Amino acid sequence: MNKFIFLLTTLLYLPTTFASGLPAFPFVSVVGVSEQDVAPDIATLHIHLEAFDQHSDVALQQVNSASQKVIDAMGRHNIALKNLAASDIHKAAHRERSDRYVDLKILGYEVSRRMTLTLENLDNYSALMASLAALDNVTDLRTQFDVSSRAEIEATLIKQASIDARRQADQLASGLSTQVKSVYAISQKNDFGDLVANFSASPSMMYDLQSPNRASSTAMFAPKSIAVTQVVNVVFKLK
Repeated sequence: MNKFIFLLTTLLYLPTTFASGLPAFPFVSVVGVSEQDVAPDIATLHIHLEAFDQHSDVALQQVNSASQKVIDAMGRHNIALKNLAASDIHKAAHRERSDRYVDLKILGYEVSRRMTLTLENLDNYSALMASLAALDNVTDLRTQFDVSSRAEIEATLIKQASIDARRQADQLASGLSTQVKSVYAISQKNDFGDLVANFSASPSMMYDLQSPNRASSTAMFAPKSIAVTQVVNVVFKLK
């Protein structure tokens, strides 16, 4: 079900000399937003493996063992190895420090690596997460859910957000007994630079709205839906 959110509508009649950089004609700046809840069908798992020991070879062996157990879990849940990407091993020494923060002897070594697993369907998601969460040396598990048809959905939402922007502009113009003449500028960025920056949505607001809504969490179960949102920032020229 589509939801339309109407944000930040500002009607401006400004003379040519009011402010440099602004259009020399009356205009209205509006933000059109369209959002749709969709069922996710793909996921990206971010897995962090970490071990610490006085001896670096022991810590390395623990991380390598955990890496193999991740691969074994994938095999049990019929997930192809090609869907897994792993970073290089990272090693760092932990030292004692003096009262003057001078590094002293080495206490031990931290060895870590990150793995990224792409799930092309969510049939085995919950069972896989249960297996991974039970592994030693897996210190962080995060999931980003998405929908494979995002591009098509966003294309439709862009059209709906544009229609929403025009509807708002027409209503505002009608309230002041005028009409929309044409589109002067349109963007998905947070503003139009110096042109009408003061009359557009704030950067933080637009960032929140435009960020792809891929739910990120340590959820053991896939959500029933995620929100896909598109935003257009439009300046209309008035008659």
